[in-house]
Amino acid sequence: QEIFVIEKDLPSLIQGEFYWYQLENLKVINEEQDLLGIIDYIMETGANDVISVSPTSESIDQKERLIPYIREKVVKKVDLKKGKLYVEWPEDY
Repeated sequence: QEIFVIEKDLPSLIQGEFYWYQLENLKVINEEQDLLGIIDYIMETGANDVISVSPTSESIDQKERLIPYIREKVVKKVDLKKGKLYVEWPEDY
């Protein structure tokens, strides 16, 4: 079953934290300014969360990518206003 919560009733987060739903559909941009795709979903693993990135018609290729959500090491910046997540992740990985 699905459970729904009104957004305003969610607990406030500290600076730099995000709910998963806020990250879905963000464009994923690497340090070379390549568009790798958009965040399709996020999965929880034992070690760290993993972002599933799906290609778009505008992305550099049509590869699906799994990128670890490791703040500061891999995920460099989240810009919800611009709809972008910046990562240190090579295009050929």
